[in-house]
Amino acid sequence: MPFCSKIHPTYSHSFLVGNDDTWIYQYDMWEGRLTLKYDAEHMSSVNTLTFNCDGRNFVSTADEKKICFWEFGIPVMIKHINEPDMSPISATAIHPNGKYFDGQQIDNWIVIYDLKYGFKIN
Repeated sequence: MPFCSKIHPTYSHSFLVGNDDTWIYQYDMWEGRLTLKYDAEHMSSVNTLTFNCDGRNFVSTADEKKICFWEFGIPVMIKHINEPDMSPISATAIHPNGKYFDGQQIDNWIVIYDLKYGFKIN
């Protein structure tokens, strides 16, 4: 069952779907088929998918408190963040300059990560 989806910002014929089976699926509307599966390594349903402004990378989150960073079209995770004191992230955004990622945690905190310099929390 799909939990979230996101259309690619530059290739509008491609989109991602985050499912309850912990996988992320990439579809192509021109071809009308599944083109790639990302093993999200999440332990629960994928809640959010967010592309950066140029569409080269995207971020996924799930209820088990993990944030995964991906390169679009390559089903290997670039980086993941999993802190013991984090709460699950229910909403995400990437700053238009591509330098910052923010997530709204379900405990009403907002976390901001610096994407350019080591994925550090600000």
